[in-house]
This record gives sequence, C-alpha cells and structure tokens, in this order.
Amino acid sequence: IMGFSRVASKDLSYGVILIDPFKAHSIDTKAILGMQYNIATTVALIADAGSRYDEDLSESLLYRGAIQFTVLSDFFLRVGMFNDKGTNEKGNSFGVSWINVMGSFS
Repeated sequence: IMGFSRVASKDLSYGVILIDPFKAHSIDTKAILGMQYNIATTVALIADAGSRYDEDLSESLLYRGAIQFTVLSDFFLRVGMFNDKGTNEKGNSFGVSWINVMGSFS
C-alpha cells in the first residue's frame, strides 16, 4: 500500500492510497481518494471513492461516506455507509474512536 495525504486547512484534509500498485495480487489492485471536512468544531464529513484502475469503472466502483461527531476532546462517534461493486458488498456502519498522543483505538 502506498499513499499520500495533505492537510489543506484546519477544516479540510485529503489523500489517495494505491493498494497493490504493482499488481502482485491483481484482484486487490485499486486506488482510493478520500477527504475529511469539518463543518463545525464537533462535526466532520468523511468521504472515499475509488476503483480498480485496470477495470471498467462501472464494475469496480466503491464509495463510502460518514459523519463523525466529537463527543469529548478525544472521543468520537461515527455513522456511515459503504458500497463496493468490486466485492459486491454494501451496508451501514457505526463506530467509536479514542485518540490520544500515544495512539488510537477504534
């Protein structure tokens, strides 16, 4: 996995990851673009979109979206959805995260 991320401002960050870019296991090869935008001090929107770059976009498109709430300064609640045509999976998700200087737990 190779990736790049950039914090554009205090409210916006984005990045891209390449999964198996050298096609060692060609079934896993894909590129995903992602972003996080803070619409308020306690609310962030998270979105990802990607695909296998060696196939037709309509066959392997994936997208994910979530909204994240800051509960305390280092605790977060997240609700989201996903759809991946390449693996034929879709659904909803819920998560809790704790982030501190020493590490994180999700």
